[in-house]
Amino acid sequence: MQDNSLLKGRNLQVALDLLDLDLAIKIAKIAQQEGVTIIEAGTPLIKMYGMKAVRELKTQINDALILADLKTADVGELEVNMAADAGADIVTVLGCSDNSTVESANNAAKARGILLEADTINVKTPATRALELIKIGVDIVSFHVSIDQQIKEKIGADILKKEIEAVNGKAVISVAGGLNEERIRRFHQLKVNIFVVGSAITKSPNPQVTIKSIISAINAHDKI
Repeated sequence: MQDNSLLKGRNLQVALDLLDLDLAIKIAKIAQQEGVTIIEAGTPLIKMYGMKAVRELKTQINDALILADLKTADVGELEVNMAADAGADIVTVLGCSDNSTVESANNAAKARGILLEADTINVKTPATRALELIKIGVDIVSFHVSIDQQIKEKIGADILKKEIEAVNGKAVISVAGGLNEERIRRFHQLKVNIFVVGSAITKSPNPQVTIKSIISAINAHDKI
């Protein structure tokens, strides 16, 4: 499933890194109502509920792509097929995985008609690895600063701007890591296709208002 609209536009992905499936579905429905492009079944949610989390989101959310954030590190074909069977439209593989795992995941994703995203979290040279991953055939490359790193070093994904510039236009580019309305504005003029926002929305006292504000910040960017 090659979704060219992701390459052409700017999209919001809501990351549901929660341990409460009912709350995740509630926020997902709000996000769908506001026209969010991608709803992410976060890694903690999947570890808590398994593929049930993906199935429930797919059943209840009709107007957004469902991303299963498996962060696959091995047995790429097996895990991609698990996610596809549950209804995922996008599945993630760790960019630091061996090429054989990425290739296996990529082949399975293409066979099942879903998108494969490679997450460069904790990769020491993300731009270099991103180009290798693109050559393998992944659909989306995620430039990602981990939550633990955000907390310890008080940084966000905007530290990766130079790495993102190095691969702009070669694949769908996703950015994740401490993003909120203010940080999103720091990516002005960069060709970022997907902005991943988690806690700024899931911990908001009013997720709907926060989603509206973040979409406004994303739409303020130059067209790409």
